Amino acid sequence: MAKFVQRQLSRLMGESLTASLMRGGSTVMGTFLANKALTLISAVLLARLLGTEGYGKYAFAIAILNLITIPAQMGVPRLSMREIARSCARSEWALLRGFRRRALQMSLISTIVGAVVIGGGIFVFSDGLEAFDAMTFAAALFLLPLFVGLALASSFLRGLRKVVHGNWPNNVLQPALFVVFLFAMAQGLSAPSAVLLNALSNAAALGVTIWLLVKYWPRETSAVEPEYRTSDWAKSLLPFSLLAGARLITQKSDIIMLGAMTSAASVGIYNIAIQAAALVAIPLSASNAVLAPNIARLHALGDMRGLQRLLTNTTMVVSGLSLIGCIILVGLGQWLLQLFFGNDFIGAYGAMAVLAVGQVINASAGSIGQFLSMTGHEKDTVKVIGGSAILNIVLNAILIPPYGILGAAIATSASLATWNIALSILLYRRLGLIAGPVGKFLAKRA
Repeated sequence: MAKFVQRQLSRLMGESLTASLMRGGSTVMGTFLANKALTLISAVLLARLLGTEGYGKYAFAIAILNLITIPAQMGVPRLSMREIARSCARSEWALLRGFRRRALQMSLISTIVGAVVIGGGIFVFSDGLEAFDAMTFAAALFLLPLFVGLALASSFLRGLRKVVHGNWPNNVLQPALFVVFLFAMAQGLSAPSAVLLNALSNAAALGVTIWLLVKYWPRETSAVEPEYRTSDWAKSLLPFSLLAGARLITQKSDIIMLGAMTSAASVGIYNIAIQAAALVAIPLSASNAVLAPNIARLHALGDMRGLQRLLTNTTMVVSGLSLIGCIILVGLGQWLLQLFFGNDFIGAYGAMAVLAVGQVINASAGSIGQFLSMTGHEKDTVKVIGGSAILNIVLNAILIPPYGILGAAIATSASLATWNIALSILLYRRLGLIAGPVGKFLAKRA
């Protein structure tokens, strides 16, 4: 599949865009494929070893932790990709050095506040959460600084256009180590101990990522005094933070609301549906990882035709691959669920099919959120995805009580389709870019 993607991108884009994309595109796709395969293996092991209830407690704790990472990260990783790519494109080494220092300072402070204030608050107000387990969540808090550190170091590398190096420690090394640890500690595994093993694998991935960052960080920064634009960066942080938060709420509100309104077993079954449907999203995830720094670079150079070509041609490849994955998953889903996870998880099929279709809709629009965010229109993206997150919560509240996990899947897919339609309109209004595969034909007529 990776070679197929490389051939198609070469054919569609031509030589002008291959310099940065072709060196890393197929390899990044490979890392995402490996990530999803390893994530599924770990999900199989966790589901088999913990059962529906134990796995549900584990998934619920991780979902809550992911929400805490929103204020802990403050949008710094996404801002870092844009600012580092810009500074490198313009050879602004003093500004680059200053940004790195401020980013590390802000991340450290926000992580401490997130762990103490928000983590402590969840313990106090956790009585109404049916799937909440205090020991499992306490273990999950050890993951918070590791999640934030990995996201920041990875975004630095991606901003430097070291996309592969920014992805493989987190996407391949970490889940691979986690699988090894699960096999080694399978006897008597519990939800809290599974979380701690996850933390250990993340710590190892963070160490490797930091080593790579030191290796590839521009040496020119060491010869200049740091320059700061703290007020400008601070103004951009809020929309980037809100953007990351809205995206994560859309992704995790279904699990959290299921955990609050149903049972740990329902959360466990639904999380398997999410893991399986995520396979359909691999092409878009790989595209987002490769495109982000290149979008910022092309926009900084004023190459709008290059941006349209980049958007259209990558969307054609991504949407086609996602459709193929959806057809396979829907056609063989029940058999695959029974084969890998057992009879207790066959009930995930309906939700999995709905989520897979939602991912195809998402892929058909392309990386439009990245194009808006990396070109200075992150505030517009925040408004749309924020509205989508609210819609997701409302739909979950309406659909979960009568339909359970199927209702959660419908709510998530509907909100995903809504945000893509709205973002496509904004993309045209702000940048004159046409989203989706049809952009190849409409852009020529415009």
